Amino acid sequence: MPSFNTNLIHQRLQQIADSVDAAATPGRFYLLDGTPPPKGGALTNILVTGTFSDPSFQTPASEMMISNAITGANVAMTGTITWYRLVDGDDNFVADGLASELILSSTNVTAGQSSVFNNIVITGGNL
Repeated sequence: MPSFNTNLIHQRLQQIADSVDAAATPGRFYLLDGTPPPKGGALTNILVTGTFSDPSFQTPASEMMISNAITGANVAMTGTITWYRLVDGDDNFVADGLASELILSSTNVTAGQSSVFNNIVITGGNL
């Protein structure tokens, strides 16, 4: 596995945040059940949709970045969160990742439930 300089890791993380914030409206995320599709592929089994603040993430530090406040994250469907997708405000693909990269109170969600997580944390090791 490659190893990167901390400054390079922070630059890569900031590029993700900048991509989420690229549109005029705030970026969003989807929490999903099942197996992720190929990069940027169609979404199925969308359990939760939420909206980031703008800016979406705090400045990268210690080889990770933490999301700012997230709003409107109600559960639309019952299931087990296995992966997530980040998109900009125009719904353009930015990144997919595993649920294990998030801070979740539980990966099991029930339709109508709200506030299923604290924030999204992306670390340099996830790149």
